[in-house]
Amino acid sequence: MEELFWIREIKRGETRYLENLYRKYHGRIYALCYRFTRNTGDAEEQMQEIFMRIMAKIDSFGEKSSFSTWVYRLATNHLINFVKSRKGRDDLALDETPEEGAPPPDTETAMVLQKAIASLPEGFRKVFILHDQEGLRHEEIGEILGISPGTSRSQLSRARVALRNQLKPLLATERCI
Repeated sequence: MEELFWIREIKRGETRYLENLYRKYHGRIYALCYRFTRNTGDAEEQMQEIFMRIMAKIDSFGEKSSFSTWVYRLATNHLINFVKSRKGRDDLALDETPEEGAPPPDTETAMVLQKAIASLPEGFRKVFILHDQEGLRHEEIGEILGISPGTSRSQLSRARVALRNQLKPLLATERCI
C-alpha cells in the first residue's frame, strides 16, 4: 500500500512524504475539527495542531491498526481535550461562514441541529460525529475511542433517540408547512 510506504519513509527521515499524507487527510480532519469546534477559525487552528502531532508522533504508529484509525484516534483525543479546555467559554461563533465540509450555519434548522448535537452527552456526541457525520464503522470507532463496537452501536442509538426527542418540535413544525 502506498500510504504504508510513505509512513515507513517518513519514519526513516524522508519528510517529503508528509505532504502526501497531508493531502490525503486534510479534508477529513478539517471536517472533523469543524464538527467538534463549530468554528472555522478554531477548526483550521486545530487541524494544524493535529498535523503537527501526527508528524511528532508518527514513529509511535505501530501498524497494528490502519493509519486512518490511528489518525482519527489522535485527532479525536486532541479535539476532546480542546473542547474540554473551552468549556464554559461562550465564544464559539456559530454564525461564521463555513468552509469545505461544514454545514450551512445560516439556516435556523442547521443551527438548531448543531446545538442539539453539542448538547449530547460526550460519549454519544463522539460516536454520533464519528459514525453519522464522518462515516466511520463501529469497529473503527471502537478502536479510536477504546470502546467495543457494541458500545458504539448502543451509544449511537441513544444519541439518535436523544436528538429525535430534542428535535421533535422542529420536525413537527416542518411537517406542517
